[in-house]
Amino acid sequence: MMNVTRNLSTHSDKQNATSIQLPLADVVRSSDPSDWRYIAEGAANLVVVHQPGLQRSHTSGDATGLECKALRLRKRAVVDDRNEHHKESQGSIAPEDPTLAEPVAMTRDADAKLKAAQNENLAFVGFQERVVAQLFKSQDVLQFTLVQLDASWLQALNSAIHSSRPGAQHTRSEIDKTCPFGFVMEDLAGGLTESGGIVEMAFEIKPKWTFLPQSIESLKPDHRDIKSKYCRTCIYRTVRATATSMEEELNPYYTSKTRFCPLMLFGSSDLKTVRNSVGRLYCEWISAATPDSLVQPTSSDDPRPSQLHNNFRVFRNGLVVKPGEIQLEENTLDLLATGIHQSTGLKRLDELQRRLDPIDLDGIAGLLASEPHGADLDRPIELTEFEALLPLITSQTSATEYNASFEKLTTRQKAVLYMVSMTLKDCSVFIRIVKTLEQGGQEEELSSSPPAQPSRKVEIKMIDLDLKPLSRLKKYVTRDAEVLSHFKQLLQSTACPIPCVELPQP
Repeated sequence: MMNVTRNLSTHSDKQNATSIQLPLADVVRSSDPSDWRYIAEGAANLVVVHQPGLQRSHTSGDATGLECKALRLRKRAVVDDRNEHHKESQGSIAPEDPTLAEPVAMTRDADAKLKAAQNENLAFVGFQERVVAQLFKSQDVLQFTLVQLDASWLQALNSAIHSSRPGAQHTRSEIDKTCPFGFVMEDLAGGLTESGGIVEMAFEIKPKWTFLPQSIESLKPDHRDIKSKYCRTCIYRTVRATATSMEEELNPYYTSKTRFCPLMLFGSSDLKTVRNSVGRLYCEWISAATPDSLVQPTSSDDPRPSQLHNNFRVFRNGLVVKPGEIQLEENTLDLLATGIHQSTGLKRLDELQRRLDPIDLDGIAGLLASEPHGADLDRPIELTEFEALLPLITSQTSATEYNASFEKLTTRQKAVLYMVSMTLKDCSVFIRIVKTLEQGGQEEELSSSPPAQPSRKVEIKMIDLDLKPLSRLKKYVTRDAEVLSHFKQLLQSTACPIPCVELPQP
């Protein structure tokens, strides 16, 4: 098969150095859409994996070159085609011949959408290659290749996976055919690794905030008591649950000593504390299927939401496992905790979260209030702005020296750093338990000694490092103030709230 390489380059003068080759595009386009299996999706993207045939095999090969590969695609909201066509036609300049109005408008709109999608994906690639690659080692971050696809192929894929998606999802969204770009990457949840190991099980965890605010002085006076004691995740989980259940009283689980708190998982250097936190996260997951007195019930008699909060997902044989379908053994949880505790990539994630966010969102809000136009929030962040800040971010300086340099930055530069920190807080950590066989030499293979037993190891990669747009910053500030106000009211409804800083250590 002829391999046609396509080049995409941005038209922005400030980013004209970015050029992406798409060597896998023809391979993906020539694949049968029915050979791709739906795995999972988030708010903006959907992931499928290549699995020719009905059964995934640990031994058979894949002659297509897509073995162990996944494809991430953009989603869009489902709309009525007639209404969408009507909206797209509004505002276009009518030509002299009215019969040409609709085709001309549709062509111009399609070209504009294609160019916008191209620039958006190139900006994502540029951020990964020129910023993320400078912050983390390559083995700690999921690698990918950008490919351009055909709308007809995407439509066929959309039809092929339609029945596999959750009902609530495929009625609200679909693969975006107007964004004919995708990312080919390793299938982290699959049966095989690219190095030949067998994935026994995989987990996806959201790290969220790994620390408490570092500068009490930067916090708003009415936020200091709460933010210095409760982590951002515990605060938001509490408010989100009560908002969903339409209740005014605080569910005691959220301030109990048995709750899951990410400070204990990603912000602790003690293995026992990490193991205890893994156990609590697992209990939350199990509680969705088996109500427990220490975790919020999920029976029909008590419709309040479970404590999952999208913090923990389990994969087996490449598929998402529902709570209650399997029971994890203690040694699996031990191995999971040990892998998290020993991961240099996660230690780096914790370090960068702290470094990029030294004054909390309250501090950023204060800067925006005193200098409303200083950050120019409506102007997208240029890659050159990130690159100018990289020496500071990666410098081997003390916290005191770093904070002194941070204070000299402009309001916009501080806002840019905060959005990078938000990207790192909202990413996912994918953890795989992989079985491998120790490979011996020829003499060992010919000897009468028993065959090598498989060993288990943990592999961890960070995924979903999509940059948060600067235009969202005001929304973050407003939402944060609302959540803190609500949480403060909820605390008054419980007798013995236990702050994150007072959670018992094992």
